[in-house]
Amino acid sequence: MNRDILIGLLNNAALLLALGVLYDTVPLRVNLRMGGRRSLAGLGIGAAGIAIMLNPWHFGSGVVFDTRSILLSLSGLFFGPIPTLVAAAMTSAFRLYQGGAGAWVGTAVILTSSGLGIAWGWKRRWRRTPIGAAELYLFGLAVHVAMLLWMLSLPASMGPTVLRTIALPVMLIYPLATVLLGLLLAQQFARREMAERLKTLNRFYAVLSHANQAIVRIREPEALFAEVCRIAVQESGLSLAWVIAVDADGDRAHNVAHAESDGLYDESVGKGLAAVAQREGRRVVMNDIARDERAAPWREAALQRGILSAVAFPLAISDAIRAVFCLGAREPGFFDAEEIGLLDELAMDLAYALEFAERDRERRRAQEELQQTLDTLQSLYVEMEQRVAQRTAQLQAANQELEAFAYSVSHDLRAPLRAIDGFARILVEEYASRLDEEGRRLLSIVCANVQRMEQLIAAMLALSRVTRAELSFSRVDMTAMARSIYAEVSTPEERARVELRVSPLPEAYGDPHLLRQVWANLLANAIKYSRPKEVPRIEVGGYVQEGMAVYCVRDNGVGFDPTYAHKLFDPFQRLHSAEEFEGLGVGLAIVRRIVQRHGGRAWAEGAPGQGARFYFALPRESGDAST
Repeated sequence: MNRDILIGLLNNAALLLALGVLYDTVPLRVNLRMGGRRSLAGLGIGAAGIAIMLNPWHFGSGVVFDTRSILLSLSGLFFGPIPTLVAAAMTSAFRLYQGGAGAWVGTAVILTSSGLGIAWGWKRRWRRTPIGAAELYLFGLAVHVAMLLWMLSLPASMGPTVLRTIALPVMLIYPLATVLLGLLLAQQFARREMAERLKTLNRFYAVLSHANQAIVRIREPEALFAEVCRIAVQESGLSLAWVIAVDADGDRAHNVAHAESDGLYDESVGKGLAAVAQREGRRVVMNDIARDERAAPWREAALQRGILSAVAFPLAISDAIRAVFCLGAREPGFFDAEEIGLLDELAMDLAYALEFAERDRERRRAQEELQQTLDTLQSLYVEMEQRVAQRTAQLQAANQELEAFAYSVSHDLRAPLRAIDGFARILVEEYASRLDEEGRRLLSIVCANVQRMEQLIAAMLALSRVTRAELSFSRVDMTAMARSIYAEVSTPEERARVELRVSPLPEAYGDPHLLRQVWANLLANAIKYSRPKEVPRIEVGGYVQEGMAVYCVRDNGVGFDPTYAHKLFDPFQRLHSAEEFEGLGVGLAIVRRIVQRHGGRAWAEGAPGQGARFYFALPRESGDAST
């Protein structure tokens, strides 16, 4: 293979690809559906063809090779007949101007390449899949086999020599260059088509957004329809928008609003399209008015005004069509599925607005009756609030009196108890020798019950103090507090036996003094009721749930019957006898009262022989706390 031939053809192919890359970077906005702009595109392609023809590889006098066959064949494939024929005419004229023995063969190659590209593009025009590298390579082979066949038409002394010399380099380089440039063009077309599609959809989204703002702002139907029509024409690229109102009986229709560009609106077209939608009772899309049979009565008027596609949306209230929203465009096939979907949403919003307007009068009439009812309810509500406030104040006063009474009674009972206890001790110390065994037994019972009574009174005073104490809120490190309290309520022997595990606890917001009492009571209970176990275990944990900090003290002790769990937090209620476990049954009552004063709640779970779990939950902030 001749190295000079290969380098020359590669240089020309590289120039073509460079022009392709340059074309890909230029933000052209050429609408190939319009004839004038197609011709403009053809001029650009022709200019690119002449540029690469100025830098050919010379075989001999008047016989040159360049990549115009690639350019023109791909032009036919991607740009269609008009741009390709314009480019072919320009490059053919330039090749004849260059002259030489291969001028007419070169012109034939130009026309053949262009024709094959146009034919190939026409053949695949209905395919939805994009063209791929394999098909482009096959296309490049077909074009350049045809080009090489034209070499046989050169003079007999030149044709076979040219074919032998150039065939292998051409078939190696040109199909690959066709693939590279074709993929570049395919990507560019896909990109620009996507950009145009997004731009169109963005315009329709803007119409939907601004129309919904108008629906919120404007209550009168005719003013609303006029504003929506104006928005549709100004922001979507549509040429015409109008609304036809239908009387309640459906017999008469009239235009209530329209917006247009260049005076396009025509009464016969407006009512004609609306009548089709009203008759069919559904959305009507006419993307080709020139051929749609439904447009026959008003087609001439529409085409005279350049309306080539239109769509109509019935606006129904309770299955009765009360208006029709119509849109027209100057281009055939203007409305696709996505745009129609967005316009469907707009039509539903307009139907809602129309229904709202028609029923507004009924709402205003009902509003007066409702206001009278509300006034009556308001007066009853105020009276109810006053009664609740009075009853609440009475209940609070009664609770305060009850708490004061309990405190006073508990305090006053201590004096006679001390006297009984004192005299009993004198009997024990000074007269025990004079008492028989039964008398000493009875005296010991008196002393024991006096001490128990003293403990009960102390418990009542403690419960009363919890109820009456002022709360002082602050942030509390519950993990540190639980560990500290455990050290206080347990003995060294108990700490040596008990396996304690304290998980990180959520921070609390409450009264530190009262919260210490909660931990002390719960941990003391856990130590006491897990004492019979060979290896007592106590676990302290917590978590946050629905704005509450929840804490749990769990033990593996004797547990309790869950049937009576509701009694655990009542004062002086116990589920175990005093002989089994010491205590008065006030600790958990104090826990519940403290937690309730913080706006929380306390509860317990357990089973006989399986341990117990005591929970309390506190609000994360002080706003829910009670005093």
